[in-house]
Amino acid sequence: MVVLFKRFFIYIRSNVGPFVLAVVTMLMMDLIAYFIPVVIVYITDNVFPHIREAVMLRNLFILCGVVIGAGILRGIFIHVMIRAYWSVAESLAYNLRNALYTKLQHMVLDFYNK
Repeated sequence: MVVLFKRFFIYIRSNVGPFVLAVVTMLMMDLIAYFIPVVIVYITDNVFPHIREAVMLRNLFILCGVVIGAGILRGIFIHVMIRAYWSVAESLAYNLRNALYTKLQHMVLDFYNK
């Protein structure tokens, strides 16, 4: 697997920025995906038992807003990640295609007569 990545790195080298962006947004998306259930568990364990208190009701609204905001932020990260990976994939396919065409154009003519 490492050998395969070493061979592809030559063609990805021109798009290191979008590749790093895609990996970072993927990690952030996963972090948010972990964070949302933690907030829901906190609401269930700590806020609901004391919901009659005004402070806890205010905390419930704040935490619900946090969950909704985290979901929206996760959607933004997903969108950026998909666009970045798509950009890297298109560039990789373009570079591989050009490398193949260049190799085929520089082959000796006897190769095509076989």
